[in-house]
Amino acid sequence: MRLSQRFPVETFIGLTLLLTFAAYLLPLPSTSKPILYPVVVTFIPTLVATLLSAVAGGNQAIKILFTTVRPGRLEWLAISILLGAGMQFTIALLAFTLRYSTTLRLTPSPQLVALAVITPILALGEELGWRGYALSKLLKTNSPLAASLITGIPWALVHLALYLPGMMFIGRPLIAQILPIAFFSILHAWVFIKSGGSILAPTFLHGAFNFLGSLMNADLPVIQATYLGAVVLVGSALIVVVAKPAFWLQIETKKRTGEYI
Repeated sequence: MRLSQRFPVETFIGLTLLLTFAAYLLPLPSTSKPILYPVVVTFIPTLVATLLSAVAGGNQAIKILFTTVRPGRLEWLAISILLGAGMQFTIALLAFTLRYSTTLRLTPSPQLVALAVITPILALGEELGWRGYALSKLLKTNSPLAASLITGIPWALVHLALYLPGMMFIGRPLIAQILPIAFFSILHAWVFIKSGGSILAPTFLHGAFNFLGSLMNADLPVIQATYLGAVVLVGSALIVVVAKPAFWLQIETKKRTGEYI
């Protein structure tokens, strides 16, 4: 039996969702739980992907999984960073135009140095599971659009855990916060495929978007920032799909990403 058939993607999705919400019950210090809990659950996708790979095929399967942590096409690593930066700049420009902010400026802080290092590491914890494991499996039998949505919807649902009592999403509009994450998955799939199956591309996109949000739009009110982020994420994904629909609807896996798991 091929390793890709041993555990369906549904197994990965179910375990990741279950463990993410179960981790809320961990005895973390109450004062630091709003920070520690999101950090812990960030690595659950990698943990689940690694365990499923190990059970399915031992060290060989784990090695295959981690081969996705490779540079791939270097120009797409740069494009991924620029895309994340461009979306945050667009949010800042919209906020300025709509008078949610009075100036376009960066807001550096001492914490940003640490954040610049930590953010891509946290992003990698998610991307190895969602893109390196789940997306690469789905691309073998699904179009890029279908595969990105099949992973994107549960990826968005995982973030509902951040609405649990005391977590960082409390007070944010639910639909505007969660729905765009599924569309963000389309952009992740795009750079993953174009980079030749490197999860560093979606990691850099994910990390750049999160980090530069703290640098460029930290002063925006949370509600306005959430809605503007939703508009930009959904709009960017739709532009990418509409620009080349044939790419998103075709199934030519081996030419795109090769065989992974």
